[in-house]
Amino acid sequence: MKHRLPAILVGAASLLVVARASGQTAPGYRYTFTFSGDGTDPVSGTTWAAGTRSRIDIDGQSDPQYILVDNAAHTLILVYPQRQEYSVVSDTTFQRLVGTVLASLPVVNITLSDTQVSDTALGAGETIAGHPTDRYQVTQAFTVSVGAFGFQAVGMRQRVTTQYWMARDLKLPSNPLVTLLSQLTTVLAQSDRDFAHRSAVALRPVARGTPLRVVVHSETKSGDKNEVTQRTQTLQVTSIAPATVDLSRFAVPAGYTQKDPQFNGKIF
Repeated sequence: MKHRLPAILVGAASLLVVARASGQTAPGYRYTFTFSGDGTDPVSGTTWAAGTRSRIDIDGQSDPQYILVDNAAHTLILVYPQRQEYSVVSDTTFQRLVGTVLASLPVVNITLSDTQVSDTALGAGETIAGHPTDRYQVTQAFTVSVGAFGFQAVGMRQRVTTQYWMARDLKLPSNPLVTLLSQLTTVLAQSDRDFAHRSAVALRPVARGTPLRVVVHSETKSGDKNEVTQRTQTLQVTSIAPATVDLSRFAVPAGYTQKDPQFNGKIF
């Protein structure tokens, strides 16, 4: 399924290609992170951040790519050096893509019931990568059933508890991988507008701050069985330091071809 981009996003991407920033630098930060958890291979990466923009490089990929983030323009650009291609999506589209696609299919009917969303400040957390933190927790619970071709599956009960360690003394451009990790487990529920709104309200403190660790724990009870499947995934900042950032890192290389975004269901 191809996703057509609004003209303003195409224009923003074109400006990034044309407006070369070679030789220009700005004060910013360089930080490294890891992602690990049940059912996934460990992943590491590096982020360069300056002002409202950042670049996220993921290590060890068979199809290398990096992500350019512009929080002021609310855009993400996925760049594929080997193919010399790039794709542009809005940050909202990136975060809720799977749920939006499922909800738009005429043969798929997603029904949500018994929803609960709560948030709790947990007080001081430990120091991470040299920065003091405060802990924050969001709990989301719901029953979801998915129907297709006239059949409705038995409801699946899910409870997702996400804890954030928020830096007290640091404000960096928001990392879309943090939001994606936070929402990936609830992706079916994100198609429900009320649930998505309540979740967005609970996550406002996270959106305004800089998480240095995110731990997502999910419990899923499928159908009429009493068995509960549990899964935990963690995104952790491992080091962070001030850095002089070459602004050419935030520009799409000249000569690259824009393509419609294609997603294969993987985080990276």
